[in-house]
Amino acid sequence: MYSIFSGANRYRMIKEYYPADYQLIKKYVAAGRWFPAGSAMEENDVNNPSAESIIRQILYGKEYFRRDFGKTSAEYMLPDCFGFPASLPSIPRALRHQGFSTQKLSSVGNPAPHVGGPDSIERRQRHSFNVGVWVGPDGSTVIAALNPGGYGSQVTLT
Repeated sequence: MYSIFSGANRYRMIKEYYPADYQLIKKYVAAGRWFPAGSAMEENDVNNPSAESIIRQILYGKEYFRRDFGKTSAEYMLPDCFGFPASLPSIPRALRHQGFSTQKLSSVGNPAPHVGGPDSIERRQRHSFNVGVWVGPDGSTVIAALNPGGYGSQVTLT
């Protein structure tokens, strides 16, 4: 089983308040059993701040992960955000990220059924796919997971 946890600032707080646990996390990261995800320092709002502010969040977060774990995340994660601008794919793409993921678009009250059926998520939600390529207005693309399941879901690779 693998674990992920996003937001470099959360790791910083674990390091400060729970140093023994932090050393264990570092051990798991080195062994490939734990993935520092999300790239950013915080999971910030992306609707109101400037692109420069969002990029700064990612650059600071990537530097923290690089310094403490010797690696960075290849994806930008906003698990609990209230919407995304159409231009969002341009930012992670400019920073050489491979993907984008979120959690907020699925909820307990709206679990994701099997794709393609008469009650499929594509017919009930405003986003058009669960996992696919998101194309921004400037043509930038990023692989996006817009419906990975609930907060406690597990993804099984087969």
